[in-house]
Amino acid sequence: EIMIEMGLASREIVIECLNAQTEIDQKGKGHIQLGALLVERGYITMGQLEKALEKRVEKGKLSGEEKRSIMERLKAVDRLEEVKDADLVIEAVFENFDLKKEVFAQLGKMMPPNTILASNTSALPATPLAAASGRPDKFIIIHFHQPPQVMRLIELVRAIQTSEETAKTAREFCKKIDKDVCELKV
Repeated sequence: EIMIEMGLASREIVIECLNAQTEIDQKGKGHIQLGALLVERGYITMGQLEKALEKRVEKGKLSGEEKRSIMERLKAVDRLEEVKDADLVIEAVFENFDLKKEVFAQLGKMMPPNTILASNTSALPATPLAAASGRPDKFIIIHFHQPPQVMRLIELVRAIQTSEETAKTAREFCKKIDKDVCELKV
């Protein structure tokens, strides 16, 4: 999985995904690559992710070994071309409809046909974003409630065109990271 943009919410989502995968697969599989599409705008850095994890260690919510394991599986990239093998991309840019459409148009062109494109939006409609991707059957909203390290709920919002296979894969992803799913279809 990759995250597009690294704001505060996406930082916590990444940590939740990696922490859950640590518990699922102690062999280090499930490497997550972080793609920061808007690097020039100065979003969360690897150092800030490490600092957030250290706070969890200090509070006893994470062991030092778990922190180390998570950091080993993080890979920061500057260009989306570096993560073309992702099975799932979760976009988390700020709630700007035109920007999100632009991001999904780019992703739809560059990612392999099997890649699921997801948005973390809480307010924007799924169907136009799906259409912008050029692969509407592979689009879904995976909305993490905030703060994701506390809230177990994830809303899955299908676009009109979202395939059953895409919805099933998104549900499985949410279960793997130990979240409760509420599904909506618009």
